[in-house]
Formats: sequence, structure tokens, C-alpha cells
Amino acid sequence: MKIVAVTSCPTGIAHTYMAAEALESAAAEMGVEIFVETQGSAGISAIDDNTIATADAAIFAADIGVRGRDRFEHLPIYEIGVKVAINQPAGVISEAIERAKARQISISANASDNDKTESQPEERTSKKSKSLTTVRQWLMTGMSYAIPAIAVGGSLTTVARWFTPSLSPVVVRADSKVNFQLLLNSQELLRNHHFPGALYLIGLLAMALAIPILSGFTAFAIADRPALIPGLIGGLSASYLGGGYLGGICVGVIAGLVVRYIGKIKFPEALRSVVPTTITPVLSTVITTLASTYLISPPSRAINHHLIMALNGLNTTELGLIGAIIGAMMAADLGGPINKIAYSIGILFLLSGNYLLMAAVIASGVVPPIGLSLAAIVAPGRFTVDERKNAPLSAIIGASLVSERAIPFTKSGYRREMVIASIVGAAISGATSMALKVTSPMPHGGFFVFYLFGHPGYFALAVAVGSTITLLLAVLLRSPHQKNIEPSQS
Repeated sequence: MKIVAVTSCPTGIAHTYMAAEALESAAAEMGVEIFVETQGSAGISAIDDNTIATADAAIFAADIGVRGRDRFEHLPIYEIGVKVAINQPAGVISEAIERAKARQISISANASDNDKTESQPEERTSKKSKSLTTVRQWLMTGMSYAIPAIAVGGSLTTVARWFTPSLSPVVVRADSKVNFQLLLNSQELLRNHHFPGALYLIGLLAMALAIPILSGFTAFAIADRPALIPGLIGGLSASYLGGGYLGGICVGVIAGLVVRYIGKIKFPEALRSVVPTTITPVLSTVITTLASTYLISPPSRAINHHLIMALNGLNTTELGLIGAIIGAMMAADLGGPINKIAYSIGILFLLSGNYLLMAAVIASGVVPPIGLSLAAIVAPGRFTVDERKNAPLSAIIGASLVSERAIPFTKSGYRREMVIASIVGAAISGATSMALKVTSPMPHGGFFVFYLFGHPGYFALAVAVGSTITLLLAVLLRSPHQKNIEPSQS
């Protein structure tokens, strides 16, 4: 049995590699031949076409749309999230094998019914579940392409302010016209501030592109390349008019759906040659940008404004409570859908001009892997050999905001206890970060970029407190006797 797999995650290449390693390890134990292609910010490690052609089944362990999906269309495809592949790789491979066998039996029984049999594996998945997964992949695809732009903007504008504190610390505002005005006055910025001004200008350009990229690649995920231009132009409109993250997402979805609808229209034969090059891009761009200008950006701008005003008006206790909720969400499923929702909320506020929530997201997200890894080091008698062996690496990688590095500590019969320890520690870390008003212009990176944060010492304190709580709870909740530690069935 030969299986090909694709792993991809929007928030970090480490997640992608973890899923690939888990599938390869499980396949080796099961005696299954597997070839894994990783797709992410580091590029694509493509599987050879001949290997795909001779495979029996395909696994898509992805939280975003798989690029080059058409290469696998002749195979029965099993689609799951990255976290499922990391947590239950053997079960994923077994399901892929069952789908391959079912298809082979169907083909043998009725060779003339290939089209029908190829679709049977897909029919097992409920339509509602598949629809929700598809929408999540659309949104995650747009975010995955926007994150590098936000990182460039956040880091460079922060470094520029180290040299010239008079430069504005807030790059993304509810009224984004201010940013465009700064770009128009770029010569004055360079003349007055020289090299720091150049860094600041590059950061502004990156932030100005963040929303259009978000929109463009959300549309791209829905309707492929024809939707990219209307998504980018509509997103630029949303960015200029202050639509922010919400506006960008909505514009991207509309652009993709409009292009899909236009693609279903049967144009006269005389016009078909110009449909993809002229009619589709022009018509979809006009519809998307008008919708962005008059229907999406005004309410999105108002929502962004009220969210920021409400957050700015909270007292320390209220900020701490919100931080605790965000922190608990980050640790609830260790990289799953709830974690992604919390992370998206942080991005939403970051792109709306408030950096408090992003700092709390990062502080709480690094706590589970750091806390559980330290627990395995401090109290080795309560952890398995594999857990102790992987603890140092899990702590280092987890510190870069890879919450999934805590998953291996939940597989030895103490899943519930370790998740509880993670949630409590992460909630306290998030609450501490918010109460101390730590800010992060960075969308990712964890401890490796904390020097760019506002109040980096307080950030370190928040992580230290949360990690210590997780460490103590993990030790207390586990048995000191190795014989009581059995493999988890969950």
C-alpha cells in the first residue's frame, strides 16, 4: 500500500513538519509506504508526479487549502486538520487505507463506474462538517499569506522607533488613511529621519499590503488565480477605508464567490476567448470593490472603532479577565480550532491598531509546551522516557509559539490532566500580560521576538508565571510511579 500525504498549516512551518514526522513515524510502524509533501512559508517539498500516479490514496493534513490539489484528484482523499495528524497519525493512515481498499473493491466490482466509485470516500463525510472545514481553510489561507507582511511591518517600525522615538508607535489604525498619507509624504519622512525613516517606510508599506494580501489570498483559496486580482484591489479599498481585518476577510470571500459565479455563466462563443483575460477580472473587480466601498468597509470600520474603544476603556481587572479567556482558548485544544479562533482575534485587534491582545495570545500560547517540558525535566519520575527525551526540544520549539509541542505530553494516559494544567497556566499568563499592558506588534515568533514587544520584561514575567503554574499542576496531577503511566487511547 502506497500513500501520499500533504501537510500544511497557516501559523507556522513547525506545525507542518510535526504532522509530517508523525505520519512518517506511524507509517513505518505499520509497514506502510508513505511520501509526505510539506507546504508552508518555507515553500513546497513536492512529491514526484510518478509517485503520485502510482499511489493508492492521499491524505491532506491541512488547515489551509492545499496547493496543486489537482495532482491528487485521481486518488481517494482523506482530509483532516494538522492537529489530528499530529495526535492520531495511525488512525489517519488506517482510514486512508480503508478508503483505498473500498475504492479498489468498487472498481473491481464495476470497472465502468469509476466516476461514482471515486466519489464514494468523499460522500462519507457529512456535508456540514465539510462546509465548515472548507470555510476555515479559506480564512486560514488568507491569514497565512498576510502574517509575513504583518511581521515585516511590526518589526521594522518597532526597530525604527528605537532610533527615533518620535515616530508613531501605532502603524495600523482604524482610520488607515493616515497610513496612506504617511506613504504619500515618504520623501519628507526619509529627509527628516534618514535610515530609521527608511525602515519605518518599509514597515508602513508592509502593513499597507497586509489587508490586500489577506483579501487576495482568501479569494484565491475560493476560486484560484482568477480571484486574486479582484481580491487584492478590493482589499486595498478596504484597507484605505479602514475596513481592517473584518473588512479584508469579507472582501476576500465576496471576490472569490463572485469569480466562481461568473465562471458558471455561459458566454457567447465569440466572447469566450476574452472571458478569462478581460471579462472576469474587470467584472469581478468592479463588483468586489464597489461592495467593499459601500457595503463592507463602513460597518467594518465602525465595528473596529467600537472594539478598540471598548478595549481601551477597560480597567485592569477587566483586561485581566479578557486575557484569561484568550489564554484558556489558546491552550484548550493545543493548536486546534479553538486555538486558531483565539489567534485570529489577536490578529483582528493587531490589524485594528491595538496590540494588547496579540501579546496575550503569544504569552499564553508558549506556556503549555514550556510548562509541560519543564515539568518533565524537574520531575522525571512522573513522565515517560519519550516525554523526558523530547522535553528540551519541545521547550525550545514551543517558545516560538508552537502550542502543538505540548501534544506529546498528553498521550501517556494523562491527557485530561495535562490539558487542565495547560489551560490554567495559559489563562494566568494571558491575564498577567493584559493586566500589565504588554503589547506586541508581531503576529508570531514567541520568545524569539519578545525584545520587540512593549514592556518585554513584563512579557517574560507573564510567561514565567504561567509556565510555573503549568509545571506545578502537571507534576501534582501525574502519578510518581512509572507503572501507572499507560499509552492514552484518546
